[in-house]
Formats: sequence, structure tokens, C-alpha cells
Amino acid sequence: MVVAGWSGFALGSAGAWGQMHKVEKPDSVVRAVAVYEWTGEEGKPTASRIVPISLYIDGQFQDAAIYLARPVPMALDTGTVYEVRKAGIDAGTLELAYERHYTGGDSDNGTEIDDGWMGYGPFKLKPKPTYESKKQSGPLPQVAVNGNAPHFGGKAATSNTGASTEDSDRPSFHTRAPASTDSSASASSNPSSGSSDTDSENDADRPTLKRRSPAEMKTAQKKKDSARVIAGNDLNDDPDRPLLHRGSTTETDEQENPPLRGLPKDMHQLVAVSDAKDRPEHDFARPWESADEQIEVLGKMQAFAREQLASYKGVGPAPVAAPVPVAPAASASRLKKKAAPAPVPPPAPLPLNDEVLKGYTLSYGGAPTYVYMATSPGANGVSRYVTVVAQEDTVTGLKLALSNVTDSLHLDRTPWMRPVDVVDADASNRASVLMELRAAHTRQFALYRVIGATADQVFLTGSTE
Repeated sequence: MVVAGWSGFALGSAGAWGQMHKVEKPDSVVRAVAVYEWTGEEGKPTASRIVPISLYIDGQFQDAAIYLARPVPMALDTGTVYEVRKAGIDAGTLELAYERHYTGGDSDNGTEIDDGWMGYGPFKLKPKPTYESKKQSGPLPQVAVNGNAPHFGGKAATSNTGASTEDSDRPSFHTRAPASTDSSASASSNPSSGSSDTDSENDADRPTLKRRSPAEMKTAQKKKDSARVIAGNDLNDDPDRPLLHRGSTTETDEQENPPLRGLPKDMHQLVAVSDAKDRPEHDFARPWESADEQIEVLGKMQAFAREQLASYKGVGPAPVAAPVPVAPAASASRLKKKAAPAPVPPPAPLPLNDEVLKGYTLSYGGAPTYVYMATSPGANGVSRYVTVVAQEDTVTGLKLALSNVTDSLHLDRTPWMRPVDVVDADASNRASVLMELRAAHTRQFALYRVIGATADQVFLTGSTE
């Protein structure tokens, strides 16, 4: 009897606990990271492309350039929307209009460096917020009491006898409709890019990234399929006569969004993120507290960079300046006493050119992290490249976390580590440093998690060759 009574108590307690404890469903993260590259103005690029980097899905990082390539990788499905960001803050959006798979690039102009899958589409800058000042018309609303609940008066509240109970002067909150994440909204593959008849819409198990709502996609498709009017330039042309653009949709998209090839000198880069779920922005940029702080941090980062350059054995030290000619010394007979030797001046610091310094806070309450990149002349006119990442330590101060030194003759041995930006690649509210590892004829991208002034590589893409 005692055992039975105890069992009943245990079951009752378990039932009460089950009613009180609520287990939240684990957040399913499907997030793609890419690099948006373009030439020309940011809002009006002359050529551009999306380079797929990583895809975080099922708690793991995948190579976005090859994941679920049936035949087009999931990260490059037509209609996928990427948010182009600067240190976590949205700068604009890009919707993929078409994709290409390049093989056997031309090494003479460097186009072999972007072999593989690339995406293309129109980029739209984020509109600047507008603030409108509305004048108050009429008397201010008065607080009235209807029963026990106060409300803003202005109209008498009526019953359900047919009159409206809505108060036009009562403020309300505008609720944003959630973005559609319907997995059936996958786009079909591009037939002109070498893809087969496989249609991603028929793959029920294929996850999707951020996309526009079906109504928005339908409206955009109608605009795309409509004829465009182009004014004639010849005197015999009728300016009022419409000219129909003939050709496939892909040809039209390529004309409207020219593909970027190779690595032109005026190429710009930004991080692009596509997430199946709308998430709040997280600003990872760390503003300078003052100009003096910026100068102090720059000096420390330059010291780190010069230490790395001084120990680099690739092409030897930097060229030494020619000695300054010294007038011949007077004869000993004319000198009453021997002059003291002139002090030897310290060597000039290694020159640093094309400097870039950025500060970040990679997590809430995290330590300041700085990324620095510069070039320096080496022996025989060979350019050297240096990149350092440092993080503040509460005990030792600024501490080196990651460094890279190479030169233009040894890029295949040691690629040039070029910082792109920081990005929250797994929706954890912790950013990683995204680096481009540029070799002589290939390149890769890598994500580095910096914690405790130590950098760990958490993901590396495949090579372009």
C-alpha cells in the first residue's frame, strides 16, 4: 500500500511538471553565406556576381558551391534573395536571376580564378529611411473610460447593434507579415547553363533559403515577360513604335545583369546572406571611441605587421636605402684630439602601403577585434602582403590572433589572406572573420572564429581549380 501510494504521488507530480514545463522547439537554421563582387558604383554595377561560400544546415557547414547540386546548387536557386551586408547591417538585396557553371577559364586574363558555379542578379540598395512630420489636426484625443477599461476617446463606442465599435483615434501597431518559407517555392534550373531536365520544384526534400512571396514573384515574372519599348536612334525609326526584345529569358537577364569575370583591379566585395527565416540585424562594427584610440590601435597593428614581415623568408628583407655620403675626415695632424664617433641612426621602419584597418565586436559583450591588411615592397621590386588579426585581452592587452605574410612570387605556396568582412554564418549572434585566400591562379574562402585571442578555422571552401 505504501508503494502504491508513492507511485500515485510520483505520477501526479510528473503530470503537474508536464503542465508547467514547456520545451521550445529547436531553431532550425538554414543559412547561406556568399560574397557579392562587383565593379562600378555600388548601386549601379557594371558587372557583378555572387560567389557561394558556405551553407549552414542541420547543424553543420556545407560547401555552398556543390551542396544539393541537382544540377544547380541549392544556394544558387533562381529567385533566392540575398541580403548584402556591411558588418551585419543590411546594405541592399540581390535576387538571383540566373546562374552559370564555368570550366576551363582563360589563364591569360585571370578568369580561371572564378571557375565553378556563380550566381547573378540585380542588386538594389537599401532605401534610406524617410521621416515625415504630421501636423496634429483637431483637438488631442481624450482618455475616456468605457466600463473598467480606459481607451482613447474621439468617437463614442457603440454596441454590436450594427454600429461600429472601432475608434479611429486609437493608436495601433503595424504588424509585418512573416516572409514565406514554403519549400515548394523552389526555382527551376537554368537550361542554358548545362543543366539537365531536373527541376528543383519537383524535389520535395530540397530545403529553400530566403525567397519572395509567391505574389511578388508572380508580379516580377509578368514584368520580365512583358515587351520592352526601346526608342530608335535612326531617323527612319518611329519613336512611337515599340521594339520587342527577342531571345530567351536567360539572355535578357545576362544583358541586364552582366556577369563579372576574373579579378579586375577595381573589384569590390561585400558579404551576402540568405536565411530561410527573418532574423534581427546584429551590428558587429566597433566604432572608434576617439581619434587618439584609432591612432593607438593602428600603431599596435603596424608593429604586429612589421614583426611578421621582418621574420618572413620568402624574398628576403626590404631594400635598404643608399647610405648618405659623408665628407672626408680631416688629417690627424690637424686634429688636436680624436672626435667621438657619430651615433648610428636606427633603421627606418619597414614601409606599409595600402593600409586597411577595421574594428569589430564579434559577439554581445565580446572583446574588441581588429583586422589589418597592408602591402610592403620586398627585394627586387617584389610586393609583399601582410594581414594580421588581433583581439583585446583583459590581462596582456592587444594580442595577435592570426597572421599571414606572402609575396607575389610565392602565392601558390602561401595564398594572400584578404579580409572580406565579418559574418554570422550560423545565426548564433557570433560573427566569424571571412577571408579570401587568393593564390596565383586559384582562390578559396575561409571562416575564422576568434575567441580568447585565438583564431580557429571553422570552414574552408573548395579550390576553384
